[in-house]
Amino acid sequence: MDKQELLNEIKQRNTIKVRFDVNKLQQNFDKFAQFGQVYYPLKSGSDEVLLQELLPMINSGNHGFSIKIMAHYEKLKKLGVPVSRINLIDVQAEDSFVKFLYNEGVRNFTFDNMDSLKNFAKYADAKDCKIHVRLNISEVFKNILPNEEVTHLGGSLAETKAMCQVLNKLNCTDYGISFYIQKELKNTPSALKTMLDYIMKNYKDSGLNFINIGGSKTPEELTEIQPKLKEVQENLGVEYILLEPGRYLAGNTMDMVSRIFRTKQVQGKEVVILKNGLYSGLLDEKLYNKKFDYRLEDEEGNQTKIERQKTKEATHEFMLCGQSSDSGDRMGLCYVPETAAHLLKANTNVIVKDVGTYCLELQVPLGGDIQFEVIKSNPAVSQTEAATIEL
Repeated sequence: MDKQELLNEIKQRNTIKVRFDVNKLQQNFDKFAQFGQVYYPLKSGSDEVLLQELLPMINSGNHGFSIKIMAHYEKLKKLGVPVSRINLIDVQAEDSFVKFLYNEGVRNFTFDNMDSLKNFAKYADAKDCKIHVRLNISEVFKNILPNEEVTHLGGSLAETKAMCQVLNKLNCTDYGISFYIQKELKNTPSALKTMLDYIMKNYKDSGLNFINIGGSKTPEELTEIQPKLKEVQENLGVEYILLEPGRYLAGNTMDMVSRIFRTKQVQGKEVVILKNGLYSGLLDEKLYNKKFDYRLEDEEGNQTKIERQKTKEATHEFMLCGQSSDSGDRMGLCYVPETAAHLLKANTNVIVKDVGTYCLELQVPLGGDIQFEVIKSNPAVSQTEAATIEL
């Protein structure tokens, strides 16, 4: 084996594949588009393969992309995304960055304080802009959120109402209230309804043209709240709803294909080591205790779920770890049925389900060695076409 062949083998063995189902992405997009304008936030994942597939969907209506940093803008510009479809959602953006984007032709911005808005008005013509006024949800849920979970983003009711008045004086005709339902409220019953009732009660005669809903809401949850959405629109004269779905748009469209690097015995325990790290590659496993769905895959493509707790069926115990020596790079004790225990060996595929909004994190520890296996169905021939795109 010559040097180039060896390098090719090393690269191939260190490449992680991501199975990307663009049909599911289209289905998810269509579900959200029923409720209003869809803006995909690049903070949820900014891989060019994903953005390229999203672009025709975004161009199909009054939809767009939401950015936070210069790298997001440069990536969209490289793909030929019109500035009219770009929204800056970072309320902490430096004034110089906001001004740069305005000079570039971007006319879609988010502010959560009067100072930033007044600085913007010094050089910008607000009547040509779409302005999102970000509301701090802490006042709304002050009896639910403990102090350590109160958000620092967004303006108070008084300040946001004053900002609406300023925008009205600046002849801006396309402004609205923006809010984000943070993860601490995802299990709070009717959190979205509470937000909408709060806005309907407090922003009458504020001239709102839209309401921007950010945060963890599925199309099914939006369907349940649809009567309330219509009530708010009619009550406030709101022209449209704007949505910023991230993980519920792209999350379930991608599965990561990792593999077992090796197995060993440590103090009498069977230890299974993945090729990629958990701590660095799947950060939410540690940050938010997110329970990713891991599965063993045999040579025929059959999958066996790795359980976190011993069950009647899953009794074979082992420790699942990543490759880092960091103590955080381990999932802990896991279980599979005895009939699947033979798959716990080097080079067995391990599938991590629904990683569509985690590809950015995956690229950090892997140095960009990711391949997307793009799955598209062709109704004309009723078969699945797979094209591998290497980043």
